[in-house]
Amino acid sequence: MIKKDLETIYQPLIGMTFEATYHGTFEMPQTENIREILEIGKQNPFAATLQAISSAVRGKQNEYGANVWKGITGPDDGYTDYWLWAETGFSGGLIQGAKYEFMIQNVSVFQCVGVFSYGVSTNVTVKLNAI
Repeated sequence: MIKKDLETIYQPLIGMTFEATYHGTFEMPQTENIREILEIGKQNPFAATLQAISSAVRGKQNEYGANVWKGITGPDDGYTDYWLWAETGFSGGLIQGAKYEFMIQNVSVFQCVGVFSYGVSTNVTVKLNAI
C-alpha cells in the first residue's frame, strides 16, 4: 500500500524541468549507493514542489510506520537548500558548482532491506549546458 502511495506522490515530478547546481557524486552512508547531488535553492520555484513531496512522504511514513529514503533532503532535514539525490549516469562533463537545467525522466519506488523500508530513485537528464 505505501509503495502505491509513494508512486502517486512522486508521479507529478516526471517531465518537470528545473534549474539546479551540480555538486558531483556522493555515496549514501546508509546504503552505499552512489547518487548525483543537485542543489535547488529555497528561492527556486521547484523548491516548493520538493518541500510538498517531502511533507507528503513524512505523512505516509507516520501513517504506515515506514522509514523512506525520499531522495530529497531540505531544510526540514537540516540542510540550507534542497538536494535532489539523482541516479548516476549523466555527470560526464558537468562542472561541480555550475548551474544546469535538468529534467526528471522517471521516478521509481523500491523496497529496501535495513535502515529504510522503501526508497525512491529519480532519473534525471541534463537539458542545457551550464547556465
